[in-house]
Amino acid sequence: MFGVALIHERLTEAKMIDFTFYVIHYYAQSLLDNYKICCSVILNSFQSSHTDRVTQKIITKMI
Repeated sequence: MFGVALIHERLTEAKMIDFTFYVIHYYAQSLLDNYKICCSVILNSFQSSHTDRVTQKIITKMI
């Protein structure tokens, strides 16, 4: 009986760890998406104002 409880406890811990990694991954992905959106908006504004090519290349490398 003790072994079953221990296994159940370990499985619960594993699920919590998986869930935690899932949440961290989800938030990291959304932050990355926001970063890419910001960079593309900045890049578009530079392109519309005909800024120099060097600045555009730097921002493109950041993405």
